[in-house]
Amino acid sequence: MNDRCTPATARRLKELGFPQPVPAPGQVWYTINDTKIIVTGRKGQTFFCATKGGNSLTEIHVSHFDDFAYAPTASDILRELGEDWTMIVAGGGFQIYKHFQDPQYIFPIAANDNPAEACAEAWEAKQKS
Repeated sequence: MNDRCTPATARRLKELGFPQPVPAPGQVWYTINDTKIIVTGRKGQTFFCATKGGNSLTEIHVSHFDDFAYAPTASDILRELGEDWTMIVAGGGFQIYKHFQDPQYIFPIAANDNPAEACAEAWEAKQKS
């Protein structure tokens, strides 16, 4: 199971104002070419990054991350959605629901096989409402 947004979704989220964290080890980012990089370490203003399937590290200055898009997980996005939002597993996929004033009433907002993509759809809908 993939629990991260695709490069296209990560870029859309960034453009809509999704928080881009300070780079840190363990994070996944997409470069301007949509290459997936994993931050593995840091020395001062330089980050050591690996690419999927790569067998070497690349050094990237912190300033370059301004052009990159953070690849959030479903958990990252749910945290930003807030406590009125819930994700459930249904029909082999993931659905995101918004709770309204009556706690018994929830409304489906998004669904996807990838939990991060489902959450991203809901976050985009929230920003446009």
